[in-house]
Amino acid sequence: MVEKITSLEDKVAQLFMVHCRTDEEATTLIKTIKVGGVIYYNWANDLTSREKIAALSRRLQSLSRIPLLIAADQEGGLVARAALTVFPGNKALGMTHTPSLAHEAALAMGKELLDVGINTNLAPVVDVKVEPRNPCISIRAFSADPEEVAAFGREALIGYQEAHVIPTLKHFPGHGDVTLDSHLELPIVNKPLRTLEQTELLPFKRLAPLSDMIMTAHLMVPALDPDHCSTVSKNTLDYLRNELHFKGVIITDSLVMQGVLKECGSIEEAAIQSLNAGVDLLLFGGRLLSGDSLYELKASDIERIHHTIVQAIRQGRIAESRIDEALSRVLSLKEKYLASAPHPFIDFSAHVRLAQKIAKASIQKIGTNLPSDWTTKQVILIAPKLVQKSIEQTTFLHLAEKTQALFFSTLNPKREEIDAIKVSAQEGEILIAFSYQAWSNPSQQELIQSLLELGKPFVLVTLRDPLDATPFPEASLTFNTFSPTSPSIQAVAEAL
Repeated sequence: MVEKITSLEDKVAQLFMVHCRTDEEATTLIKTIKVGGVIYYNWANDLTSREKIAALSRRLQSLSRIPLLIAADQEGGLVARAALTVFPGNKALGMTHTPSLAHEAALAMGKELLDVGINTNLAPVVDVKVEPRNPCISIRAFSADPEEVAAFGREALIGYQEAHVIPTLKHFPGHGDVTLDSHLELPIVNKPLRTLEQTELLPFKRLAPLSDMIMTAHLMVPALDPDHCSTVSKNTLDYLRNELHFKGVIITDSLVMQGVLKECGSIEEAAIQSLNAGVDLLLFGGRLLSGDSLYELKASDIERIHHTIVQAIRQGRIAESRIDEALSRVLSLKEKYLASAPHPFIDFSAHVRLAQKIAKASIQKIGTNLPSDWTTKQVILIAPKLVQKSIEQTTFLHLAEKTQALFFSTLNPKREEIDAIKVSAQEGEILIAFSYQAWSNPSQQELIQSLLELGKPFVLVTLRDPLDATPFPEASLTFNTFSPTSPSIQAVAEAL
């Protein structure tokens, strides 16, 4: 299937995974530069229907003589790029305490991805959520227990493989015990190696021999390398190869993230150092934070980066043998998964039922029930606009005979908005408030507290971290969903 690649330029290009917006850009990246992979994003591609995604995948594959790796972050829950069946995320799965559900969910999601031409999923997340206030992992992790993470991660990994979609364990060596976001900063995980091996590294140790691809994290982990970010650390990646016996493809997290750029200074330098450290596939997707603005890599930027790496090889800064080694792994992965992809029958209604089953098994209820006649009373829902669509896809707005929904515009509402909502809420007899990361948004906490002070029967529905419930023990009833998705919101509606 995969023909021999001889030119240095073509070898390097096969190690690139990029995003594109337009047909013109795609043609430049795929036909001219000859990149080996593409990643989809909501903001760059129209991922709003199965038909549109499938058409995009066919169009991109038609441009390449070597089949493309086409990837997306389709983790479920918080991170789901494509408009496929909505599944609760990893923490909701973990709360079911039934690892086999992770297998079923991954198999279903994998089949739907392959159906629209996405052959690579940048999932599952196997970070161990040690730090409750972790800003970037949060409910994307299965659990704070490394054994549980390994068990759920194994089932998800096998599910994707059965669907014939390339899974990606992430983020090595473990992003779960930080308070900084690697999109913006370079976090440090400062623990002895023995402790790391019992927590962060344990899921990778168990799963690396079964895995096809592992993504690096932009972290400083002094026990593995006191001087370099993990993505550009030969010591760290050698540990993955030699101690954890990983034989597959190592892919970077996006090289436009500040976590790696703060060490390397430029994307070109980050790419060169990553390759020398032992990375096989360079991810250039996403947007670069530059001051207060977002800069998006264009085809011309990718062309420049490609040229710089080729020159670095010719000048002896990167050994061509290192490129050949990386290329061999990438092409072997393509041969394994892309040579003959199955076209299974997909029972979409069964997938919806599975998502609902997971949601029902995962929600956590705390407190007493509402009055038995509450559905005859005036009910007011208060929620961030961010989840309006998800709420409207459920039966929540029709649970009571008289229901009014008030949506606040940002996660940190302004004083005028808080006051206006409080005035409107005084008309209600039952209040149901949905929180979304209220623990890190003080104005949202103030809004919820002001509603509680009205003294009415009060239901709190936390849509992300259960930390949101801590400041409000006086709520009549609290539901922790561990997922801001419509199946999880519907599960609360049915519980009510």
